[in-house]
Amino acid sequence: MRSISLYRISILCCLALFALTTCGGDSSTNPTPSTPSPPPPPPAPVPTRIEIIPSSARLNAIGQTVQLAATVLDQNGSAVAGASVTWKSGTLDVATITDLGLVTAVGNGASVITAQSGSLSSTVNVTVSQTPGRIVIEPPLAELKTIGETVQLTATVQDRNQHPVSGAEVTWRSGDAEVASVSDQGLVTAVGNGTVRITARTGSVSASIDVKVMAPSLDRPALARIFEETDGPEWTDNTNWLTDAPVGEWYGITADSKGRVVTLNLFDNNLGGSIPMELGLLTYLEELNLGSNRISGEIPATIGQLENLGKLRLGNNRLSGGIPASIGQLTNLTELLITWNELSGSIPAELGQLINLEWLALYRNQLSGEIPVELDGLTRLWRLEISDNRISGEIPATLSRLTNLEILDLANNRLAGAIPAALGRLTRLEVLALYQNQLTGALPAELGNLTILRELHLHENESLSGPLPDTFTNLELQFLNLGETDLCVPASSEFQTWIEGIDNVIATPCPDPEIETP
Repeated sequence: MRSISLYRISILCCLALFALTTCGGDSSTNPTPSTPSPPPPPPAPVPTRIEIIPSSARLNAIGQTVQLAATVLDQNGSAVAGASVTWKSGTLDVATITDLGLVTAVGNGASVITAQSGSLSSTVNVTVSQTPGRIVIEPPLAELKTIGETVQLTATVQDRNQHPVSGAEVTWRSGDAEVASVSDQGLVTAVGNGTVRITARTGSVSASIDVKVMAPSLDRPALARIFEETDGPEWTDNTNWLTDAPVGEWYGITADSKGRVVTLNLFDNNLGGSIPMELGLLTYLEELNLGSNRISGEIPATIGQLENLGKLRLGNNRLSGGIPASIGQLTNLTELLITWNELSGSIPAELGQLINLEWLALYRNQLSGEIPVELDGLTRLWRLEISDNRISGEIPATLSRLTNLEILDLANNRLAGAIPAALGRLTRLEVLALYQNQLTGALPAELGNLTILRELHLHENESLSGPLPDTFTNLELQFLNLGETDLCVPASSEFQTWIEGIDNVIATPCPDPEIETP
């Protein structure tokens, strides 16, 4: 009986426990929760890709380097520890790469650089394109000893690491083409003495060298003869003459870039002897001044070879003989001054060919004959002075064509006849000197047209006669000399007012017609 009771109690306890576990919502007591299962472990890292930094590279010089870095990443983008990488260049003649990823430029072009780890790989493009960094010119300097001599220059374009840049185009330029020229291929040709900078350029990069031209002047032999024939050792100043110095550094000489003499100015330098015929070899000469020396003898006819001569001054010497007709060939002459010498003979008609002549002065010589009518072609002449000679004949009326004349001096000659009325056309004339001649007759009224005339010298022409023309009151003279002539000033009030306005006057009043001569 007791065992049955115990059995019932056990069943009741089990039922009560079951009720508590299944009907806890109705119970006021919560049961203890069960412990959850732990999460599964994460998957193992798996290498997925390779990242290369930088992602591309451009190199502009042979030997230039760039460091590449490769990282193996797993599926989560995290670096895989201990992953090894190998490197390879696709084009070894463009770029090489070390086991540590250092890329070195070898040649122009493009190369694919590959990083590999196991079955994974990644690539970057590396481009090598040389950029000019400097230019080297050979030879680094040059000296040329003769005009026309050449030297070949070569220009090597290099990158910043001094490796040649093949195919780079170079242009050449001369800093002074009058010293040396340079071709597109770098051939330098000597043109004239001096120093010139020759420049090679590619893009923004350039280099230069100096080329010196030291050619002996072709005029040295002629200059040596001039020195010898004109007592060179006795000159007041003969600095550098006959030395090895460039002729442009010899006293009195100016030379052009070719070493040719363009100016020879030995004025008042105690030259003696005579002018040698070799003077005509100085064909580049533009100005010759041997004035105020002791030079004697004749002017050589070879002077007519100086076709570039613009100014010729031989005044105040002891030159004799005639004026060479060959001077008429010097059509570039603007000034011809051969005064205060002992020249004789007539004035060559060939001087009328000097169409550019502006100043002709032959005074104080012993020239004779008549004034050539051909001089009427010298239409640029503003100054004509042939006084103090032995010129005879009449004053050519054709001189009236020299409408640019400002000074006309024919004084102290043997000119005869009347003063041409045509001279009244020389409306730019400021000085008219006809004194000490043998002129005759009355003054032409046309001279009253010379409204800017300042000086009128007519004295010592004993056969000039008569009253001044009424037109003379138009003149605004500062100097008037009628001495030793039979010219006279009319007594009218107009003339009296006019004569009083002249600063310097030597003139005689005309007799009063109302006063009878006894």
